[in-house]
Amino acid sequence: MPGKNTWGLLAVGALLLAALVWAFAPRPQEVEMARVIEGPFEEDGRTQVRERYTVSAPLAARLQRIRLHVGDPVATGEVLAWLEPMAPMLQDERSARENQANVAAAGAGVERATARVERAAIALQENWLELQRQGRLEAQGFVAPARLDALRLAVSGASRELDVAAAERDVAMFEQDRARAAASPATPEKQADKPLQINPRGSRAWAVRAPVAGVVLKVSQSSDNVVAPGQALLDIGDPASLERLALELAGQDKFQLVIDATGALTLNGRSPEKRLDELDAQALIEAMSVNAIGPALLLKQLLSRLASGERVIWAKLSARVGSIEDNRKGGWYGYRASKAALNMLLQTAAIEIARRRPLAVVAALQPGTVRSGLSQPFVGEQAQDPLESAARLLRVLDALQPTGRAQFVDHAGQSIPW
Repeated sequence: MPGKNTWGLLAVGALLLAALVWAFAPRPQEVEMARVIEGPFEEDGRTQVRERYTVSAPLAARLQRIRLHVGDPVATGEVLAWLEPMAPMLQDERSARENQANVAAAGAGVERATARVERAAIALQENWLELQRQGRLEAQGFVAPARLDALRLAVSGASRELDVAAAERDVAMFEQDRARAAASPATPEKQADKPLQINPRGSRAWAVRAPVAGVVLKVSQSSDNVVAPGQALLDIGDPASLERLALELAGQDKFQLVIDATGALTLNGRSPEKRLDELDAQALIEAMSVNAIGPALLLKQLLSRLASGERVIWAKLSARVGSIEDNRKGGWYGYRASKAALNMLLQTAAIEIARRRPLAVVAALQPGTVRSGLSQPFVGEQAQDPLESAARLLRVLDALQPTGRAQFVDHAGQSIPW
C-alpha cells in the first residue's frame, strides 16, 4: 500500500496540474459594443481622377459667367456655359498672309500623314499575305514554326504602325482645321453646325455642353470674359475613377511590368514657355497635374497589384529636360519643372517600395525624341520611330537590376544625372 508520503506527493501533483489547466484555460475577452446606425459619411474625400475632360471654347466669343462650382454634378449634354458671338477681328495684310501660309503648311502635313497611312496599310497587307502563305507551307512541313512567329510579330508591328499613322493624320487634320479657322474667323453666319439659341439672359448664344457625366473639378473661367478658341473653361471628371481602376484589377494576376506612358508638353493649345514673362499659374498647375501628380496617384493605387518576392518593374516615361544638372538651355519652365517633380516622386517611392519589394526596379525613362503628337510641332518627321524607341526601352528595362533607388536612364541604357 502507498504510504502517507506517496499520497502527499500525488496530492501536490494534482494541485499543480489543476493550476496549470486553470492558467492556460481560454477566457472570454472584453469587447466594446455599439449600435450600427445609417447616416452621412463626414470624412474629407480625395479627388483622384483617371479620366479628366477639359471643356474649351470652340471659337472666339464672349463668355457669360459660369454658374457651376467645383463639386457640382453634371449630366451628359447639360449646358455648362453660354458663348455670345462677337464681331471678328480685322486682319492686316501680314497676318492674312501668315494665316494663308499656315493653311498651306497644314495641308501639306495632312498629305504627308495620309501618305504614311497608305504606306502603313500596304505594309500590313503585305505582311498579312505573307503570313497566310507561310502558314500553308508550314502545314505541309516546309517552314519552321519560328518563321511564323516572326511573321506574326511583323503583322502586329505593322498594325501598330498603321494605328500610329492614323492618329498622326487625325492630328494633322485638326491642325489644318485650326489653320483654316484662323485664316477665316468664325462669325454667326458661318456657324450653321452650331445654331444660336436663346440663353437665360434672353440673348442669342451658343451652348457649350458636357461631353460626359461627372462632377466639376475646376472652373478656369468664372466671370464674364472674352475667350479665345481652345481656351479652357472648366474640367469635368469622375473623382472615383482611379479607385475603380484598382478594384477592377483586383481579381487579375499581379503585375511584373507596368509602363506609364502618360504626359503632355502642350496643354490647352499653350506651347512651352520660353521666358519668365510667359509663365501662367494655371498652366503650371496643369503641367504638374498631368506630368507629376497623376502618375504618382496611379502608382499609389496600383502598388498593391505589383508582384512581391520576385523581380518587378515600374517604369515611367520621363524626359531629359527633367534633369536639373543637365539643364543648360533653360526654357520650357512648366514641362521641366513637372518632369523634375516626377523624378523626385519616383525616387522617393522607390525607397519606400524597396522595403517590402527588394527586387523591384523603379525607372524613369528618357525615350528620346519620338514621332508623336507631342513632338511633331517641334521636330516634325526627323524623330525616331515609336516602335524602335519602344523596343530599345524594353531592352533597357530587361537589363536594369534592383538597387533600392529609382534609375534615370535613356533609351540607350545610359544613366542621366538627376
